[in-house]
Amino acid sequence: MTVLGHVQRGGSPVAEDRILATRFGTAAIDLARRGAWGDRVALRGAGIVGVPLADAAKVRPVPPVPEELYGVAEVFFDS
Repeated sequence: MTVLGHVQRGGSPVAEDRILATRFGTAAIDLARRGAWGDRVALRGAGIVGVPLADAAKVRPVPPVPEELYGVAEVFFDS
């Protein structure tokens, strides 16, 4: 298992990381050969599967920025 925090801190990949990357790459090629352009590869249990990209791209609503913060941000911009 790859811990994102370790990768972000520049930890060296171990054999399992390299094998998983290779599995993802070959699965992505298989998807492309099948013409599954709207899919991405994902790890489900121990298997690599194709998942519709739309399932991964669900966006949650972002709350509006409070008006008073616009005034605070003005200090960073030339008027």
